[in-house]
Amino acid sequence: MLWDEDWAMEEHLDVDPDAAGRVKSFLGIEPDYFVAIQPDPSDAEAERLIAALRSLTRVAGQE
Repeated sequence: MLWDEDWAMEEHLDVDPDAAGRVKSFLGIEPDYFVAIQPDPSDAEAERLIAALRSLTRVAGQE
């Protein structure tokens, strides 16, 4: 999530909806990829994700 570059596709997707749909289809991007809301993780999964994020930010802070 931190390393994606979805924002770089804005010029190709911020166009006429039909044209954007064709680009998404060609690239294999689901129609709701940019607007879909992910389900909430379970409490155990949330704890694991928070620990992973803390680990990543600790490493980044040391560089």
